[in-house]
Amino acid sequence: MMKFLSVFSVTFKQWFRSPATVFFSILFPLVLLLIFGFVFAGIGSGTTSIYIQNQDVVNGTSTPLSSAYIDALNHTNVLDISLIPSGVDARSYAQNLSSNQFFSSYRILIIPPGFQNETLASAYAIRLNTTYDTLNSTLSDFAQFIPPNDTAIIQAGLGALKSYAANATVGNVTLTFLSDPSDTNALIARGIINSVAMAFNSQLVGGSSVINTQDQSLNARSLTSVDYYLPGLIAAFVMTNGIFGLTNITADLRKRGVIRRLLSTPLTKLDWILGNILTQVVIGLMLTLVMILFAFLVFRVVAIPDAFTLLAVAIGVVAFSGLGMIFGGLVKNVETSSALANVVAFPMMFLSGSFFPTGLYPPIIQSISYFIPLTYFSNALRSTLITKDMTGIVFNLGILSVIAMVFIGIGVWAIRWKEN
Repeated sequence: MMKFLSVFSVTFKQWFRSPATVFFSILFPLVLLLIFGFVFAGIGSGTTSIYIQNQDVVNGTSTPLSSAYIDALNHTNVLDISLIPSGVDARSYAQNLSSNQFFSSYRILIIPPGFQNETLASAYAIRLNTTYDTLNSTLSDFAQFIPPNDTAIIQAGLGALKSYAANATVGNVTLTFLSDPSDTNALIARGIINSVAMAFNSQLVGGSSVINTQDQSLNARSLTSVDYYLPGLIAAFVMTNGIFGLTNITADLRKRGVIRRLLSTPLTKLDWILGNILTQVVIGLMLTLVMILFAFLVFRVVAIPDAFTLLAVAIGVVAFSGLGMIFGGLVKNVETSSALANVVAFPMMFLSGSFFPTGLYPPIIQSISYFIPLTYFSNALRSTLITKDMTGIVFNLGILSVIAMVFIGIGVWAIRWKEN
C-alpha cells in the first residue's frame, strides 16, 4: 500500500471522529442551505442587465413609440440595456455574448412587430368608446337642459361615434420577456418592464391593459432560486474545508514539531501532501453529494451532478487545499494561521457571487470578483449543475486548474519539511 494512502486513512479517520469537525463540514452547510432556500427569494438592488430586441421596425428604423418605450426603461436607471439587432435570433445572440462574460444569466425583452400601430389603434378604439359612453351618459342625465336642436345634433354625432367605434378594434400588444427561472435578477427586470408598460397604458389608453408582458423560460428545465444558491453553497463550503483543513493541520504539526519526527520515517513530503489532499477531495465529494441529495429531498431541485461536477469539485479542493498549505506553511502559530484563513475565506464567499448574484453588486465589486478563485469554482459548478453549458464548464475549469497548480506549487514550497 502506498504511503500517501496511509496518510489519507489516518487523517480521514481523525476528521470523522471529531463531531465538531463533521458538523461544520457537513451539517452546517445544510443548515445554511435551509436558510437560503426559505428566506432568500431573489430580492436585491442595483443595476440589472437586459437585452432588448426591437422588432417594430419600419424601413430599417425603430418606430417612435417603441423607441420611447425603450427610452423609458433606460431612464429608470435600474436596467443596463443592450440592444439586439432585429434580424437575428435573440436567444442565440444573447447566449453567445453572455458566454464570454464568465457566469452571467441573461434576460431578453422582445418588442413585437406592429407594436406602435396596434397600440395606437387600440388607444383610438378605447378612446372612441370612452367618448361615446361619456356623451351618451351626459345626454341621458342632462337632456332636460339641452335645447332640442342641440339634442338632435348630439344624437347624430353619437351615431357616427358608435359606427366608428364598431369598426375600431381593441387589440392586445404582447411583449415577450425571456429569462432563466433560477435568475433572481429577472424579478427586478420584470417588475420594471411591467411598471413602464402600465405607465404607457395609463398615458395612451387611460389605464386599460393594452400592453402586456408574456414570460418565457430560456431554460427547458424547471429551476428555482435554490438551484442558483446550491452550487454556490457547495463551492463555498468545499473551499472552507480545503483551506481550514490544511491550514490547521499544517500549522499544528509545525508548532508541535511533528514534521521533525516524520523526517525519521519513510514518509516523504509528497506522500504527506497527497494523503491530506486526497482526504479533502473525499470530504468535498461527500459534502457535494449530501447537499445535492438534501436539496432534492427538501426543495425538489433538479440539479443533477455529472462527471464534470465531480471533476470541478476535485479541482476546487486541490486549489483551496493548496491555499491552506500556503497559510499553514508560512505561519507557524495555529491561531494566527486560522485568523489569516478567515480573513481570506469569508470575504471570498460574498464577493465571488457564491451567495448572491454579482449583478446586485456595484461595478467595482463585480470587477473584483473576476480576481477571486471562488468565482470560477462557483461558476463551474453552476455550469455543470444548472446550465449544462460546455463553454462555461471548459472556461471555468481551465481557469480553476491554473489556479490549483499555482496554489499547490506555492504550498509545496511553503511547507518546510526540514525544520531548523
